[in-house]
Amino acid sequence: MTDFDPVYYTDPNAKPPKQVRRTSAGRLLTVAIVTLLTMCVLSNVVGRVLKDIRTPSPAQEQRLERVEAAMLQCQEDVRQAYFSTNSGEEYAEASRKVLNESIARVERVATGQTVVDYVARAVAKFLRENRPQIEAHLDLLTQAERTGAFEPALVSSQSELREHIQTLADLIALTEARLESLKGYSSFIRAELETAGFRKREIDRVAASARSGMYSSGALRVQELDIEILTNTRECAELLLRSWGAWELDEVDGLLFERDEDVDRFNELVGLIQDAAAEQESIMRGD
Repeated sequence: MTDFDPVYYTDPNAKPPKQVRRTSAGRLLTVAIVTLLTMCVLSNVVGRVLKDIRTPSPAQEQRLERVEAAMLQCQEDVRQAYFSTNSGEEYAEASRKVLNESIARVERVATGQTVVDYVARAVAKFLRENRPQIEAHLDLLTQAERTGAFEPALVSSQSELREHIQTLADLIALTEARLESLKGYSSFIRAELETAGFRKREIDRVAASARSGMYSSGALRVQELDIEILTNTRECAELLLRSWGAWELDEVDGLLFERDEDVDRFNELVGLIQDAAAEQESIMRGD
């Protein structure tokens, strides 16, 4: 690196940028969580369907409540996987466990012929069919964390920065694919109920609940925020690559820039990442 008069991108008295980046990288653990948020959506759908069923028999009502309880447990497991892990690798392991247990729980409980049972089994099928995409997402998330893609200022060469930029681009592409898959969720439910032979009015009602549940649960919004976080992290890496030789990472003072415009843009990107992360956490907490 060349010698220059540094400009702090944070207040000199604040925690060094390395800590800021670690906070942002930690929030990137939400990547792929919306895959499992499908279970949160299902709990909304099942709840609405239960409310719409007219005077079910005591035996039917009891069994339907067990289905709903199973869905709510899946939702709680998803939140626990999010809040109890501290690394991408831990999160990936917890997510796989939640996914497998959720599918098994649904299939074990939803064995009847009511619309609720069919909806529950359809969601288990939806998750199973999307498993390859889910696994690819979790694998790449773990790889990105292990190689330091979420902390681009720690690189030792331009080639390493380019590798991080490519990894982040691949994650963005996978996240965008997940978003498109989730947008087709209500259509998937509709097709499963049509195949089962339910009446059009009932299918329309459930499909509408599935569609609105996707939005009210925050599943789509969390995915959109993942894309924002990844995109802005990639832009941070691209900025560092473009300005190579005009910044340095000091062990005491943190990340230092030579040009004011680089400081301003880096600050802006970090702010956007932190805002998106805060919104994601609010959604996951159910605020």
